[in-house]
Amino acid sequence: MNINALLSQLTQISLVQAIVTSDHRIHVSNALENFQIELNPEEISDAHFISSPKGEKVLQIYFGSGGV
Repeated sequence: MNINALLSQLTQISLVQAIVTSDHRIHVSNALENFQIELNPEEISDAHFISSPKGEKVLQIYFGSGGV
């Protein structure tokens, strides 16, 4: 997936900080949940916003054969 498109989507989420690291991965942290993850855009096939069962706007990310 395009690194700039993914970064743009991630920064639309409140309380989420996303930065590109020196090895072209995206480091994501969520201040509210004290959660951190590093994503490799080359492993991501698609990402788009959906509504959660509670009606919240969430980013759904697909990794080839599965999603988060």
